[in-house]
Amino acid sequence: MSAFRHRLALILRADLQEAGNKIACALGYDVWPGKTYSVPLSEDGQEPATAFGCSTAAQQAFVDALLAAHQGQWPDAPWEALGLTADDLDAVTGSLIMDAHLVQPGEDFDASAHFDAVAAAHGLKRIVPASPFG
Repeated sequence: MSAFRHRLALILRADLQEAGNKIACALGYDVWPGKTYSVPLSEDGQEPATAFGCSTAAQQAFVDALLAAHQGQWPDAPWEALGLTADDLDAVTGSLIMDAHLVQPGEDFDASAHFDAVAAAHGLKRIVPASPFG
């Protein structure tokens, strides 16, 4: 059985995308330059993006780290080396929309539908690029 039993939908305001990506890199969940928050969102599903999100499988330790961060308890990481301040960390945790689903063994879980439902609950839709074929 996989230790990655949680499915997370994470959404940040667009102005915090870079800080969110740096945090993911600092915690070892992404590689530089970071593309964790890469799904563009807006109220009407049109440009410009007002938020960015991601959907990811996660271990319990990552869920616990995010919950601790919401309480102001950040783990040791190279924050300053990545140009992050305590204010950046507080802004991200204050803005972060997080929904976790514990996937049960044998459960047919639709991560994409989960992400879209979380976005919709916050008045957001994916921005889908126009097809070059019209």
